[in-house]
Amino acid sequence: MTFEPIDFLERAVAIPSHKSVNEMRDFVVETLREAGVEPTVDEAGNIIAEKGQGTPRIVLNTHIDTVPPHHHLERSAGEIRGRGSCDAKGPLAAILAAFIETDPSAGQLTVAITPDEERESTGADALVFDADGYIVGEPTGLDVCVAARGRFQGTVSLTGKGAHAADPAAGRNAISGLQAP
Repeated sequence: MTFEPIDFLERAVAIPSHKSVNEMRDFVVETLREAGVEPTVDEAGNIIAEKGQGTPRIVLNTHIDTVPPHHHLERSAGEIRGRGSCDAKGPLAAILAAFIETDPSAGQLTVAITPDEERESTGADALVFDADGYIVGEPTGLDVCVAARGRFQGTVSLTGKGAHAADPAAGRNAISGLQAP
């Protein structure tokens, strides 16, 4: 099978994936199988496929969900437009092209496609790879981005001791007592 990234992208953008990623996940799994790769879908809904073994291990990662509302595929003047064409079905097409067309002579190439980057990121949270490098497909205006702002979601509990302004030393400031691990 010859993988055609533009054909894949057009088909992917036509699939709504803002409410459910099931159809999009099935499409990616089917595409990998047609290319002779047997992917797995883990309990968090991630699509994982590997080629080769040993080191170095490189992980190619992006996601298949989009934000609402779904915008239908439009193509004109060499452009593909529609929900997800840039974030991140376009990067997905590029990652799949690289993965499918690469036959590592040394090391391991892993593709890890998460189902829910736009919301809870439970798919990414479930991924644990001991890798030498990661390539994440996100729109960057074709600039190489070596770091990106992310998000942290959690609960922080702080405890201090109140004191009167006339005797601040009698208290303990919960914020100034924080230390990085």
